Amino acid sequence: MTENLTVEQSWRGPFWLPGQPDRDQRGVLTYDPNNGITLSLVGGFDDGRWAQLSPGEYAMREGSGRFLVIHGRVGSKPVSLLDCRIMASSSSGIGFELDEQDVRVGRMLTGVFLDDPDAEAFSELTIELENLTRWDHREDVMSHIEYDPGHPRGEKWKVTVDPVAPLTVTVGDLTIELGRRYVMPSGDMRRDGLEASAFVASYLTIMSSQPKSISQWLETEKQFQDLLTLAMDAPCAVLSEALTPAEALRNNEQAEARDEISLYMRHINVGNPGAPSVEGREAFFTLKTVGVDFHTLITRWVSVNTSFRTACDMILGLRYVKGGYLQNHLITAVAAAEAMHAAMDFDPPMPNSEFKALKKSLLKAVPADGRQWLREKLGSNKCTLARQLTDLAAIPNQEVMSSLLPNVKAWAEATKNERNPVAHGGDISADVRLLSAITMVTTAVVLVNLLHQLGIPKERLIFAAVDNPTLSRAARLAREQWPSVS
Repeated sequence: MTENLTVEQSWRGPFWLPGQPDRDQRGVLTYDPNNGITLSLVGGFDDGRWAQLSPGEYAMREGSGRFLVIHGRVGSKPVSLLDCRIMASSSSGIGFELDEQDVRVGRMLTGVFLDDPDAEAFSELTIELENLTRWDHREDVMSHIEYDPGHPRGEKWKVTVDPVAPLTVTVGDLTIELGRRYVMPSGDMRRDGLEASAFVASYLTIMSSQPKSISQWLETEKQFQDLLTLAMDAPCAVLSEALTPAEALRNNEQAEARDEISLYMRHINVGNPGAPSVEGREAFFTLKTVGVDFHTLITRWVSVNTSFRTACDMILGLRYVKGGYLQNHLITAVAAAEAMHAAMDFDPPMPNSEFKALKKSLLKAVPADGRQWLREKLGSNKCTLARQLTDLAAIPNQEVMSSLLPNVKAWAEATKNERNPVAHGGDISADVRLLSAITMVTTAVVLVNLLHQLGIPKERLIFAAVDNPTLSRAARLAREQWPSVS
């Protein structure tokens, strides 16, 4: 894969609406990782129409300003622009003739003419993610130092690259392959000397037994991006992504589908591939972690992510959003805990039959005009927030939880007392450190539960409580706010 989603790129070429290649417009197509994709045309497109109001009287009906697909060609490559919206148009006269037009593009495919954005036309997705090479910890690049007293420097060294085979696992209709790409060593002779280097990067290829649409593949992409974000405890941006056409699209001559179709779009988190990776000791786990196996892990992750999708989206979403109000983070962290509790098979406070009978008796005991109010107050037969939090803290290994949270009951009560005013209105605490502690510790409890569901060994979690920044900070705040009871 060669397309880099972290740098700005631009192309020039002709663009046209599907089925109208003879009415093309010249333009400049720009991809900016921070601002998305724009198309600046000399001329433009308009789906407005003249409407006859009366004999000899016509009026211009405004167009929708939106086109599902625009085709184009940059160099020799076919291009499909999807979900296009006109941002600005200018015209020097009356009528359809446009001088200039700016179009905002939702997604861009290079290497195919696609007529239907929702077509299930792709059989594979290949992605590169930040920190994936660190997570895929395989010793294929080794540095060797040989001490030799007879050598002028007393030592000599070399770097060897021993390519490894991909790791593969099949889960349901998906086959996931973790591979490595290698760039042969090269030498750059400069005026100040010779620099030689090699390059290795990991990638994921996900294959489906049934073709999928772009939106379906993006859901799959998110699933594995979230896995890396959870494992490395850092937002892992998409560095490149490409689709492989299914047989039907490949055989469609008008589509001109290439073997690799690059996908561009604006992502919430923009990558920085040149920055240092997350240190392995600070991550929750990598493939080097004892007790972590690629085949077992991926199978479990697909199940865990499906079962706890809402909790995953909320708690990992906090990793992608920078800044924001502390109260918003608190609400999100607690909501993630509630969602995780709801997805587990906990018994209700009382049998549902007893709850229904009790509710019916209470409603009969109040006047008719107060029954709706009481019905809303009684709500459903579910545990209180404090009970839900206590339940979650009791699930993972207690040695792990004790190192993270010495006083579960005090934390659960404080979280309930501070969350309710923020969520439902009331006097909000001015103690920022307390609110920060509630947010950090609740986030940590949800993360540890997810890691427990994945089967990450307790020894690694105990280690993470010291070396992982998120857990160690949460543990420090928990000891400060809710020390253990002697």
